[in-house]
Amino acid sequence: MLNQKDDFKLMEVKYNSQYLKNFVDFYNKEIVEFFPSYLFKPQEDQLAVFVLRNMVPAGLLIVRPKGDQADVFLDFVIPGYRDFRAGKFLFEESADYFQSQGIKRLVSEPGNPRHESYLRRMGFQLENGSYYRAVQPKILQDREL
Repeated sequence: MLNQKDDFKLMEVKYNSQYLKNFVDFYNKEIVEFFPSYLFKPQEDQLAVFVLRNMVPAGLLIVRPKGDQADVFLDFVIPGYRDFRAGKFLFEESADYFQSQGIKRLVSEPGNPRHESYLRRMGFQLENGSYYRAVQPKILQDREL
């Protein structure tokens, strides 16, 4: 079991999902630690996506698409799963999901210093106080071609 390959999936939920509310309420103390100004105010025009790791809701991304870019309101991974694998799956392996939503670029505020370090590790670039990351299909990211 130690050598088992993890299975990752995305699960989109509606903005008014009771599970979404319960998840954010349960982890609120930690969420505020990473994102001091975050307030959970779900809106119909937001996308809420859980990153499932072996069917455990390991992470949550909430974004608001605006044209071909999306503002990241929350990018949170639960304790015990913060080994960057959920983020790698979300930002590198799931480009097709974002593109299906018309999203070509993600924009995130720095959050706390740990989150800012995570953003840089996930390929976000700092521009004018915000972090940006282009959404690229995996085939365009493959440096072995």
